[in-house]
Amino acid sequence: MPSPNDPPAALPLTLDLEDFKGDFSFDALFGSLVDELLPEFHGDDAAGVPPPPPPLLGAAPPVFPAVDELLGLFKHSCKELVDLRRQIDKRLQNLKKEVATQDAKHRKTLGEVS
Repeated sequence: MPSPNDPPAALPLTLDLEDFKGDFSFDALFGSLVDELLPEFHGDDAAGVPPPPPPLLGAAPPVFPAVDELLGLFKHSCKELVDLRRQIDKRLQNLKKEVATQDAKHRKTLGEVS
């Protein structure tokens, strides 16, 4: 979960296990986040945007000013994805234990029936 000390760009991303059910695409996830953060740079529409003018001597503005916002967003999303992976791994281990327990019960029952 984002904390109040996180950079503003990190706050819009809150992932949940439900986000990964069905047809999931990291490209679509991050594409929609970038579109929300930078509406002026919509995928195919970006081709119609003229390139920035060359910088003047002594005054070099950043070529892509939103890079810091995006970097913060992607770093935060990586942390959330790692946390989700841990949750999924824990659930998977619990399910494996549960299946092994049920399998042992069924084998015992089949042994008694035979």
